[in-house]
Amino acid sequence: MNKLADFSGIGRGRLSDILAGKGSPTLRTVGRVADALGVTAAELVVSK
Repeated sequence: MNKLADFSGIGRGRLSDILAGKGSPTLRTVGRVADALGVTAAELVVSK
């Protein structure tokens, strides 16, 4: 999680809250995490 926070530029605490289901990320945050993971935002949020 620390590397993801670093690559995405999102604070560790905020990222931890999002991953724990505490609050909803903004579209910008979803985009930044997707970019850091090398996927599209749609791939990140669509359930298969």
